[in-house]
Amino acid sequence: MSPNPLLPRPGPLRGLLPYLGLGLLFFLADRLSKAWAATYLAERGNTSLSTWLHITEAHNTGIGLGLWQGTGFWVGWLTVAIIGGLAIWLYRVDPQHRLLRLGLAMMMGGAAGNMVDRLRDGVVLDFIQVSFWPRVFNVADVAIRLGAVLVVAGVVWGERRLRARKEEHALAVPQTGSE
Repeated sequence: MSPNPLLPRPGPLRGLLPYLGLGLLFFLADRLSKAWAATYLAERGNTSLSTWLHITEAHNTGIGLGLWQGTGFWVGWLTVAIIGGLAIWLYRVDPQHRLLRLGLAMMMGGAAGNMVDRLRDGVVLDFIQVSFWPRVFNVADVAIRLGAVLVVAGVVWGERRLRARKEEHALAVPQTGSE
């Protein structure tokens, strides 16, 4: 029977490497894209690449959706704790819950990318603007949001699998009763 993916459960270190590697890839993609964007914006300024995609410089001193403006440095340290919590969850979740683990790794990589900006500069560089979204964002933001969707999907899917296994187990166990 598979345990609830929300509850802590010690897991083996083996099997975590692909997820940690994926988190590292998102972290590096974020860092490299921000370095490119900073150079590009310094040379060319805000640019429309197409009718729907723009490179637009924006500095976020808070968290997503414009909340907690001016708290970037403190949010950076809060992010350290959040990444630690996500890492513990990733370590403890049942290895069979791959979707959940994938989402956690993506969130960790994205959070780490924005954390570096907050701790170093007190602000996060956002530079991707699409016509169908009201905010400017970056690669880390994409990793965090997609990761969160995968975490929710992984939890829901994991709960359904757990419930189905409990039902299978209940049907397989002979019922003893008075005759």
